[in-house]
Amino acid sequence: MRLLLVEDTPDVRRVLAEFLIVSGHEVLEAGTAQSAIDVISTQGCDMVISDVHLPDGDCIGVAEIATQKNAAVLLITGDDIFADALAEVGIPHLRKPFGMKTLALRIDEAAPPLQGGASAAGAKFAALRARIEQ
Repeated sequence: MRLLLVEDTPDVRRVLAEFLIVSGHEVLEAGTAQSAIDVISTQGCDMVISDVHLPDGDCIGVAEIATQKNAAVLLITGDDIFADALAEVGIPHLRKPFGMKTLALRIDEAAPPLQGGASAAGAKFAALRARIEQ
């Protein structure tokens, strides 16, 4: 599977990318929301795995564009409020800290794009924005 890994901490991104490559995936990398959007737009991917907090914003815009391009999304967070909001609206996510086996399982679970296509995904992301802005 062609994965876009979006993580702003270079050492964390490197370790995750190495694991994903060894696991048989092609891995594209980005450290910011804008660079992730550029990669999605120019190179495409099957799935975006993104940290929720990025230096130039959060991952919601990245996730919205990914789903518009029929890519699956898996969001990673250590923020309990964000994790609860993701669970509430039904967006695949992974809480930090996590093990590599858990990451592999969550990738398999999140592999199909969000149910209902881009319009349903857009509604989930709108609900997520509303939930985290409360």
